[in-house]
Amino acid sequence: MTRIIILGGGPSLTREIVARCNPAEVIAVNEAARICPAASVLFARDESWCRANEELIRTWPGRAITSSRPASRDLPMEFVMMERRPDFPVAPNGVVSVIRYGPSSGHAAVSWAVAAGAQRIVLLGFDSRAVAGRTHWHDRYREERLEAYIRFNHAWRGWAAAARARGTEILNATPNSAVLEFPLIGINEALQ
Repeated sequence: MTRIIILGGGPSLTREIVARCNPAEVIAVNEAARICPAASVLFARDESWCRANEELIRTWPGRAITSSRPASRDLPMEFVMMERRPDFPVAPNGVVSVIRYGPSSGHAAVSWAVAAGAQRIVLLGFDSRAVAGRTHWHDRYREERLEAYIRFNHAWRGWAAAARARGTEILNATPNSAVLEFPLIGINEALQ
């Protein structure tokens, strides 16, 4: 697993960008599964999202992974435990059973990719802010999440160094992203 592209839900994510991705390299986080239905992995952290999207999960053609134990019991999803720790755990034999805690599904997907042995992770749709009055590429969430973005952005601190210590480079190819923990890179460069 050399490169993993993680699709978030930010307003910068478009069908044109997703069409340039190799689905075999993609982890779709939550609603990103709708814009990239051929992604190899669907990652959802929250039980409420899993319950609201049961049909999508049941018909998902790839791997569906969650850190919600109740969702994994009731739906065809692999369970991965989250632990509060400063580093990323090693996955023996490539089987990821424990990941580093993060407050969002995006954090959890990144943590899973690091534990799975990705050498390079590219983030797309990780705006973590409102752009032209929109907080997501879709209209399924109506509430403003600005307070959550502050908490999420703060929680990324130290992740770049911890990932490098495990041999993983994380790059953010989201234009004008508020996530500043990772080096910013242009989409063209990131996807070549």
